[in-house]
Amino acid sequence: STGLKNHTGSGATGPMQFLPSTLRRHGVDGNGDGVADINNVEDAIFSAAKYLKACGYPNVQKALWGYNPSTSYYNKVMRIAGM
Repeated sequence: STGLKNHTGSGATGPMQFLPSTLRRHGVDGNGDGVADINNVEDAIFSAAKYLKACGYPNVQKALWGYNPSTSYYNKVMRIAGM
């Protein structure tokens, strides 16, 4: 959903819950319209991939922790991924 709201007060927004400052640094125009839009699903997915690489991918554990240094988030993603 492009209408996701973050209620933690962090300022994260959009389908990948990016901070605007993170998107400015790692944003990708995934749909080719000339703009990296925090609320556009295609842009957000490609931007997340770029950010995960910057956080340490192909080391999945390091990349996930860099993406969101929350133990509960990390454990949930690793559990869902079967890792």
